[in-house]
Amino acid sequence: MKIFVKLVLLCTLIIPFTGCFSVEQLPSKTEFYLNEEAVIDNRYQITLNDIMSQDHFQDVEPENDHYLVLEFKITNISSETQTIDQEKTFRLKIGDTIYADLNHNKNTEIAPQESIMYQLIYDVNELDHYEILFYSGIVDNNIKFITK
Repeated sequence: MKIFVKLVLLCTLIIPFTGCFSVEQLPSKTEFYLNEEAVIDNRYQITLNDIMSQDHFQDVEPENDHYLVLEFKITNISSETQTIDQEKTFRLKIGDTIYADLNHNKNTEIAPQESIMYQLIYDVNELDHYEILFYSGIVDNNIKFITK
């Protein structure tokens, strides 16, 4: 009988704590719009600050409808220097086509707690919105910024 009482007491103490240690995580937000702040991997804080359309870039007319100019504010919120890799980080994808950034951004190092303005320029056809993918590591399509 003593064993039964001990088991009941033990269960009443353990059951309330089992919910505290759940391994299931709520899905995180993956789509962001103008002026919405995205926090990625506890390394970056990124905001799409401005969306512009231009008829010329460096005195060259676009091959498509216009130049899409996107300005991001990127803050390194980690304690280590982070690198924005111009070849891998941001991607504008429309259908099966990945568009090249015409601004020729180089790999950019951001010191801890430092913020930079990062501008992307694409020669694109007119659409009602665009999706810019941000890859932060091994997992593809971590987040997307949507222009509307």
